Amino acid sequence: MQSAPLDPDELAARVGSWLSGRGPESDVVVSSRVRLARNLAGSPFPLATPSGGGTEILDRVRPLATRHTYDGDASWVPLEGASDVLRWVLFERNLATREMVGSEASTELAARAVVFWPQEDLAILMGEEDHLRLQGLASGLDLEGALGRVVALDRTLEGDLEYQLDERLGFLTACPSNVGTGMRASVMLHLPGLGAVRSELKKVFHAAQHTGLALRGLHGEGSRAAGDLYQVSNQVTLGASEEELVEGLLAIVRRIVTAERTMREALLESRREALRDRVARSLATLRTGMSMHTEAALRHLSWVRLGHHLELVQGLDTALLNRLAVQIQRGHLQALHGSTTGELLEPSERRNVRYLQTHKFVGITRRMEGDKRSCALRPWRAQVNHAGKAYRAPGSFSTAEDAARAYDELVRTLGLTGSKRVNFPQSDGERAYVRSDRKSGGKRASAKKVEEDPIVAPQATFLEPNDGSRGRD
Repeated sequence: MQSAPLDPDELAARVGSWLSGRGPESDVVVSSRVRLARNLAGSPFPLATPSGGGTEILDRVRPLATRHTYDGDASWVPLEGASDVLRWVLFERNLATREMVGSEASTELAARAVVFWPQEDLAILMGEEDHLRLQGLASGLDLEGALGRVVALDRTLEGDLEYQLDERLGFLTACPSNVGTGMRASVMLHLPGLGAVRSELKKVFHAAQHTGLALRGLHGEGSRAAGDLYQVSNQVTLGASEEELVEGLLAIVRRIVTAERTMREALLESRREALRDRVARSLATLRTGMSMHTEAALRHLSWVRLGHHLELVQGLDTALLNRLAVQIQRGHLQALHGSTTGELLEPSERRNVRYLQTHKFVGITRRMEGDKRSCALRPWRAQVNHAGKAYRAPGSFSTAEDAARAYDELVRTLGLTGSKRVNFPQSDGERAYVRSDRKSGGKRASAKKVEEDPIVAPQATFLEPNDGSRGRD
């Protein structure tokens, strides 16, 4: 098991296999997830103790997790001592819950940890309201695959751990709604077609509620929908087996998938040009916008994703769109930017980072045609942002590369080479900025980030090769 400190930059630069976009029904279903809640006999629930249960549970589980051979060595991440950025990166990747990462109390964090395997489709979340949450993830509509992985892990652990179990009720959990199987199965759906006709989306909500399912936002319970992404999950865990609960959820999800596809086709037939225009405007906004909120970025990504699946946009792939939807969120955004403090940036700073991370060079901007301040022959500028201040290189430049070199010189003049990446390193102590889909010396040197604009899809600057004529950084 890997126990060395986890680098948020390295983690954020990749995504798990469950975002590959290769699973069944991946045009509508982003991913499937199964979680099993388990509590150890003889130990109180974490919420019943001031310290969250202490480290006893972690000490008992850690050696057992190393024995579970899955797809390589597992990574052990204690939340105590983890930076704010790392904790939010784990949350945004579904490797931790909001409750796990939101606490600042050292006694609570000491009792919390995450174990996950290389593909990130199997994990153990420890120390929230239950001792253990065993989690399996899969790409597309593959609840059976996610369930199979997590059940295999459960059997490995129960060989050495005694769970809190009642012969009549089943597994005992901190929340009564989880008693029984302790299982929560959920599916992440992209529903822009139904979302475009609110009355149809309301029908889906009502159908889910009447069949014992819950429809929630991007990050599950207590979160809002963003980018037309919704989670559908079971609410009943008592009186049925895991397999029966999964089958019930699958039946409803397949109906929702059919309804979404029908609505997409209807929109394509009746409003093709308006839809094409909406997708194109979202792409343009993502290419050229300089400051956006995360929710706006997700809305634009939603439209581009729709255009991709309706073949209104060429040259994209589902895996890229899935990756961007994760990497434009605040923890990933800052990790990819190369934060040295571990503290989360303010929203205005994150929006600037989103813009910078979408381009080939760091530290440059290009005034758009029509801007009264622009010079047609020298449209490029260089600027260093540090500690809430902006330091601009004198003059403007005719090419993106010239501006990038001016940025590098300004970083050196300010003495910031220890914290800022440069475009053209001149010594071993300088770190190169490289978009995350490119490599330097076999190792990712930086990352990318996306920008946003309301209601549409993928980030264009990322989606197409950047020769320096569009992007700036």
